[in-house]
Amino acid sequence: GTGQRKIVDSGQNLKEWDVALERPLRLFNKVGIDEDIGAASVARAEYALGDARHDAGRTLLQLWFAWQREQAQAALWQQQVDILKQQAQMAEKRVKAGDAPRLELNQAQAAAAQASVSLHQSQLRAQLAGTDLTRQFPTIQLPEKFPFATPQDIEHDFAFWKSRVLEHNHELGMVQEQSRVQQLLAQRSRADQLPDPTVGVRYSNEAGGSEKVAGVYISVPLSFGQRSAMAAGAAQQADIAADQEAFVKRRLEGDIYATYTQAVSSFATWQ
Repeated sequence: GTGQRKIVDSGQNLKEWDVALERPLRLFNKVGIDEDIGAASVARAEYALGDARHDAGRTLLQLWFAWQREQAQAALWQQQVDILKQQAQMAEKRVKAGDAPRLELNQAQAAAAQASVSLHQSQLRAQLAGTDLTRQFPTIQLPEKFPFATPQDIEHDFAFWKSRVLEHNHELGMVQEQSRVQQLLAQRSRADQLPDPTVGVRYSNEAGGSEKVAGVYISVPLSFGQRSAMAAGAAQQADIAADQEAFVKRRLEGDIYATYTQAVSSFATWQ
C-alpha cells in the first residue's frame, strides 16, 4: 500500500509505502483429519464404481435368465404341440377306421390348436426377451441353440451366504464410507471451532524513507458462534449418515434372506 504523511508544523509531505505477505496455517490436528477425509472419499468413490458395475451385472443376469426361461417355455410348448398333433392324427385314423366317434377327433384337434396358440405366444415372449437383452448389452451374442442346464442345490446355509454377501456388497461399503466421511467432517468442524491463524511478514518505508520497519505478525479470526453452529450441523449430518448405514444393512439382510429362501424353495419345487 502507498500513502502520504503531511506534517502540519513543518508543512512537509512525506511519501510512505508498505508491503506484506501472509499465509494461513492449518493446525496440525486438522491436517490429519483432512487426509482421512480424502482417503475415505476415494474409498467411497471406488465402492460407488463397484456398485454401478454390480448393478450392470445384476441386470445382465436378470435379462439372461428371463431369456432362458422363455426359451424353455417355448421348447416345452413345442413338445406339447408335437404330442397333441400326433394324438390328433391317431384320432383321425381311428375315426376313418370307424373305431372312434367324430367328437374325439374334434377334441384332439382343438387341444392341438390351443397348444399351438400358446406356442406362438411363448415364442413371441422369448423373442422379446432376447431383444431386450441384446438392446441393453449389444456385444452379447445369444446362442442359436438353447443350452439346457440342470439346477444345482444351495451348498451352504443362510449364515454363510449372509456373511459372504455383506462382505462383498458395494452398496453397503459405499454407505459405510459415506458415514465415515460425515463423521470426519463433523470432527473437522469441531476442530474448526479453534480458528486457524494467519502468519505474515511486513515491511514498510515511512517518513519519506528515513524510517524502515520490518516485522512478523499473527492474526486469528473471530467467529462469534458461527463455527459452533456449523459443528452442530455437521454432527447432525453424521447421525443421519449413520442411520442410513443401519437402514441399508437391515434392508440387505432382508433381501439376502428372501433370495436364499426363494433359491432353496425353487430347487425343491423343480425336484
